[in-house]
Amino acid sequence: MFVRIRLYTTSQGSLKPKAKVRGYCHTHAPMQNTDDATSTSPLAIEPLPAHRIFTRFLGFGARAFGGPTAQIALLHEELVTQDRWVSEERFRRALAVYQALPGPEAHELCCWFGMLRGGRLGAIAAGAGFMLPGVALMLIASVLYTQFHDTQGFMQPMLVAVQAAIAGVILRAAWLIFRRMTRTRVTLCIAIVACVSMLALHFFTPASALESETVGARIPTIPPQALALFRDGLWGGLTSFGGAYVAIPVLEATSTGPHGWMQHTQFLDAIAIASVLPAPLVVFATFVGYIGGGWSGALAMTAGIFLPAFSFTLIGHNFFERVIQMPRLHALLDGVAAIASGVVCATAILLTLAALQPASTSAASLHSTLPFALFLGGLLIATLYRRIWTSVLIVATAALIGVLSSLAF
Repeated sequence: MFVRIRLYTTSQGSLKPKAKVRGYCHTHAPMQNTDDATSTSPLAIEPLPAHRIFTRFLGFGARAFGGPTAQIALLHEELVTQDRWVSEERFRRALAVYQALPGPEAHELCCWFGMLRGGRLGAIAAGAGFMLPGVALMLIASVLYTQFHDTQGFMQPMLVAVQAAIAGVILRAAWLIFRRMTRTRVTLCIAIVACVSMLALHFFTPASALESETVGARIPTIPPQALALFRDGLWGGLTSFGGAYVAIPVLEATSTGPHGWMQHTQFLDAIAIASVLPAPLVVFATFVGYIGGGWSGALAMTAGIFLPAFSFTLIGHNFFERVIQMPRLHALLDGVAAIASGVVCATAILLTLAALQPASTSAASLHSTLPFALFLGGLLIATLYRRIWTSVLIVATAALIGVLSSLAF
């Protein structure tokens, strides 16, 4: 059989043609997929230009409701299961690597996918496209919040309703991740132990300072400068090992402490708004920065908290790829991925419990059974209708129901 082979050389995550080799070979059976780290590499098919990567991940960003759990499941469903950009094994080990790094892992995975398809420019395009819808919506929400904060009589019930519906989406996504990451008995046991441990840590430790602090009414005499807000955001991004939830107490201590610039109720509202937007949860830093320094403060803190997520891929991609491809580390990475799936399930359970039992007194106007009904509705719709805009439809419907319920009850 006459064959023609084109050889490629790599350069910063992209491939360039090097030479053509012609010859004859005997074939007896189809070639088997023996290297899961490279056999499904998308670059063997076609590198993508940066603008196509940007628009693809801009679409992901517009549908990224439900926090990191749902976002990772969305990326996995479309890029691994449907489009097969990478193999299941390679994705699982990459998730384990980025789970161990600080920053929002869903955003870091976007940069990783972009790096595979378009080099460093592709990584920037993917990360920027994924974060842009959420940042833009949070900026709009920040402006509306400061301008019309006296009208929260319907805003809080709306947020509570959306959180209850999104909890169903998150729980389904957590189950999908758990099922994918626990293919063996060992990884299943590891994931269960991680889930139970996190739940025990939550229920048997004292309440956080965020919940126990009294609400202040202090306004700083000197607003923070943009450079200081960038520094605070960068520190939050570098210390958020384990996901965005770790960044909450870091920025809470800075923004509401003795030298802070916002009230505790405002900080809690920032988290509530971020949890219902199509964005990584760390986008609450945009709100915090806006309260402290307006538009410049919002952009500065946003740049600071997202910078590590870009930097790890842009600087350390080749090193991380070598780690992913080391056979002797595969068992370790599979174990880390199982731990991550257990933590994801525990987080989904905790978020569901919080959504079904809202602590905000502003949500008292919601009927007591409505959050549970919205949760079941969100879970059912997300399970039965796996469409591109399903999460958007769930959020919009829940928001409308929340507003109407606040007026009716």
